[in-house]
Amino acid sequence: MKNRDAYPQARIWRELREACLERANKQCEFIHPNGKRCARTDGELRKSRHSGRKYIVYLHAAHSANACPDDPNPELICLCSAHHLKMDRKLEAQDRVSQRRRGYRITTTDSLLVEIRDAGIEIEEQSDGYHWSLPHLGLGGRATTAARAAGCALYQLRLDLEKQKRTHALSTAAEKEHSHDH
Repeated sequence: MKNRDAYPQARIWRELREACLERANKQCEFIHPNGKRCARTDGELRKSRHSGRKYIVYLHAAHSANACPDDPNPELICLCSAHHLKMDRKLEAQDRVSQRRRGYRITTTDSLLVEIRDAGIEIEEQSDGYHWSLPHLGLGGRATTAARAAGCALYQLRLDLEKQKRTHALSTAAEKEHSHDH
């Protein structure tokens, strides 16, 4: 488990996993280059091509490639273990490439961080990645890249804004209803 913070408490995670599997009809959601969906289903009995031994397929509720690990309602995709591993390896390879190229992007990253800090989002590089915080909301988290940290912070800001809009709409509707009653 690469990032423990990305996994809610066990009971909640089981519920999220089950909802993900139900939404996907308990079938892997990986789409092959030919456009066909992976045929593996949860609980299916399959035979290994390598050893010839039988095994049971257990589908995973995987964080999507663009999911923010701090999101309490993560964007999940239903994948078989082979395709989950494939997706994780692809993301890790992208991180390695970005780390190798980072020397060419220092100015860009630094200027991005300055602009973001000016907007009230704190992002700080530490030994285990980039830590972000929204002090006025009491929110924060960690990401592997500065851009991802910025994305997570902006995502949380968007969620807070949407919550404020819903609250405002409800209070406005309640005020209108109250004024009609009098």
